Amino acid sequence: MQREIKQQLVAIDSLSETDASAAGDSLSAIDPEDLNKENEAYYYLLSAVIGSKLNQEFLNDSAITASVDVFRKPIPDRDFARALIYQGAVRYRVEDISDSLVFVSFKEVEALVNSYPDLVSGKDLVKLWFYLGLLHKNNQNLQLADEYLGLALEKAREVGDVESEVVTSLAMFWRYLRSGQRERALAVLDDLGDLEGVSAELRYDITNARAAFYMLSGNYSNALEGYLELKSLVPQMEGEPKLSNVYYSICSAYKGMGKKDS
Repeated sequence: MQREIKQQLVAIDSLSETDASAAGDSLSAIDPEDLNKENEAYYYLLSAVIGSKLNQEFLNDSAITASVDVFRKPIPDRDFARALIYQGAVRYRVEDISDSLVFVSFKEVEALVNSYPDLVSGKDLVKLWFYLGLLHKNNQNLQLADEYLGLALEKAREVGDVESEVVTSLAMFWRYLRSGQRERALAVLDDLGDLEGVSAELRYDITNARAAFYMLSGNYSNALEGYLELKSLVPQMEGEPKLSNVYYSICSAYKGMGKKDS
């Protein structure tokens, strides 16, 4: 029975790459109380993987930490490294967990990767470097932030991870824009211009970033064009953003142009 369940979990893991929502539904059909120690650890790892992909809320890190403890062995394997990465990702999302505790997970994986270069898949390396970049950015270690985000972006392009390429690029864009590096910020957006396979949600984020760039640059006409495009993208999205925010931005663009919102 446990072997069959392991095969189920492996299938759910593969499904999570293409349809995280369906993978979550399949995982919810499994009762973790029916699992042995190893399968239970895999179950909780997949819960963290799928929850991260679906942007779910995590109340604590107890489940993924239990997974890390089970996978921890004298000779590290891919499951252990991956569980550490998602422990860090979950901790990053849990309110009131300090950055120092989040760092612990990611820095342990980074040390493992330095010793065992093939231990972590390309997509998981993207996640590791992305979060290390965010943590350094949040703590104003900007040179390190740029280095890690740059590594994440390079690896995302290498493995064809479009979603991570967009998310990482936008993190870099906002970092540059807020620090007054407008040419670098615009260059990041330009690199995303011809990217294929971008979801409606990510296209919305890219369009919003470009409109914000124009707004802050005083180019209200182009900003308005971007915000009107946002309005047209809203019906295509699964989790619709608040239209009131879009209308407020449209109003602000018209105001910048010295015109009334028609």
